[in-house]
Parts: sequence; C-alpha cells; structure tokens
Amino acid sequence: MLHLNKLIKETNGFYSIIDGMIAILLIFIAFLAFNSMINLDIVNDNSQVLSDYRTSEDLMEILSADSDDATLNQIYYILKSNNNSYESKAQVTTILSSFFDKTIPDKNYVFKVNNQIIASRGNLENFENYNSAKRTVGDYTFSLLVYR
Repeated sequence: MLHLNKLIKETNGFYSIIDGMIAILLIFIAFLAFNSMINLDIVNDNSQVLSDYRTSEDLMEILSADSDDATLNQIYYILKSNNNSYESKAQVTTILSSFFDKTIPDKNYVFKVNNQIIASRGNLENFENYNSAKRTVGDYTFSLLVYR
C-alpha cells in the first residue's frame, strides 16, 4: 500500500510526458513551416516582365467582344465575304494594326488567320517572353502571339 501512495504523489512522470508532447509539437510546427516554404511559387523573370503588360488572352478577349470597331466577327465577315482576297487582307491588316497600336504600342505581335500571318510588328526571329491565344470563329482560326 505504501508503494501505491508514492506512485500517486510522484509527479516526475507527468512532467516528462508534457515535455515530450511539447517536443513533438515543436517538431510538427517545424515540419509544417518547412513544407509550406517548399510549396511556395517561385516567381521567375519571365512572369515578372509579362505581368506589367496586357497578355494575348486579354487582347483576344477584347477582340472577341462586340463593343469595339475591331472585332473577330468583323474580321471574319470581311475575310469570308471577299473569299480571302488581297484587298480584304489589307483591310483587316489596317484594322488590326490600328487596334494593336492603341492597345499595346510598346509590344511586338503576330496575328494569324488559319496559320497565315495577317498583321505583325517586330522581328519574328528574336522573340522572348511571349504568350499566345487562339480563338475560332466559324471555320477561321485566329491566333495571336505577343512578345517583347
């Protein structure tokens, strides 16, 4: 009976258990902190450069809207009704050039209709930090490449 009273009054084991639980909690917190640092997205130079400018997706969305004078539907109608004639391509080039000169005056671009270049600005061989977008209207595929 004497041993049982000593066992109940002894608190050294209780402090050891609490000390062990705190150590496990600290290890768990350190593991979570390390794991969250690994999963952070590292921003590279390309995304920092392109984040300041309109992307090709933004420009295609503007062109897809019916509010501007330059729309993909208008370009589609001009090309389709004139059977892709030289005059219709020149008219579309004028429309697109004025649109891109207003919206992205400091960027280079390539605008293609069915993989044929209709409007462009800049050196096509030396491009970096580019992004692209595609849209389809009827049987025409419009693609835009915006680069530095």
